[in-house]
Amino acid sequence: MEGIKIQNLSMDMGCKVSGYIKVINTELLLLITLISGNREGKRVLITGGIHNLEYVGIQAVIELENKINSEDICGNVIIMPLINKT
Repeated sequence: MEGIKIQNLSMDMGCKVSGYIKVINTELLLLITLISGNREGKRVLITGGIHNLEYVGIQAVIELENKINSEDICGNVIIMPLINKT
């Protein structure tokens, strides 16, 4: 299994990294966290903030992100706390 690479963010297995990705054809930047486990497994995307005023979902995703450790998972987790900024 490989680590994760999305736009300018990349990482190896067993790591956790956060940064921003650019939405194509816009000036928008979205926060993203990539977590790669030490073992092979599935890949999951967790999002929040589909409706930007739903703060509970955004906060829940941020709290979950803080609790997930790369050494505790198999596969990859991609976390985006806020999808819709408008």
